[in-house]
Amino acid sequence: MAHFKIIYEGTQYTPAIISGRMNLFERDGSWKGQKPGEMIGLYLSLQGEPFTYDIPEDPDEHFDLQPNVDTQWLQLPLSAFRDRNLRSLDGISIVYDGPGSINSLTGEEWAEPPGLLGTYGDDAFGPSRIDISIDENALCRLRLQGETEGGTVFDVDYTAPLGVSLTSYTGQDGEDRLRRWFDTSLKWDDFSWERSVFENSDGPDQHSLQGTFAAAR
Repeated sequence: MAHFKIIYEGTQYTPAIISGRMNLFERDGSWKGQKPGEMIGLYLSLQGEPFTYDIPEDPDEHFDLQPNVDTQWLQLPLSAFRDRNLRSLDGISIVYDGPGSINSLTGEEWAEPPGLLGTYGDDAFGPSRIDISIDENALCRLRLQGETEGGTVFDVDYTAPLGVSLTSYTGQDGEDRLRRWFDTSLKWDDFSWERSVFENSDGPDQHSLQGTFAAAR
């Protein structure tokens, strides 16, 4: 059952989820020389219904909170995909124990927290755990539990189709690289794709590829 629970300044809130999406993502040419590598991003963007926080010391003082979750820094190693199968993500758990801790999926230190929780401002994840479940139709469930660096406790459970977003800032060359790179870890033909090109008068055009997992065959 989807939910968005937080304990902010000692008070529990359960804002309704008003929107959300999940994507695997990669880019080519985000900066000079950047090309797809050994990792792929897992991006959850989730917005909760705003609510009002009343300051206990002064009942006349309050402010509005805009709860949201963003995991655009969460990276999965391509080795997590077995047999080029998206469903192989099912059962993966990601544990973050804070700065300097080891990412069990990569064996390396975390370069940065995997996400943030927004309330009055943005607060990076502190010790936390992310569990992934995925069914045969690529309906993905993420369970995120932990607390932020500022001490806000969170428990988020959300299910949505897992899409793919590939963006080339280096024109057709980058698009071709992304296609080849993606197909080494996941089967390109397991997805239906929408392609968009945005003209850029100052450099290479931007190419966008949006993938949706096709029904099991």
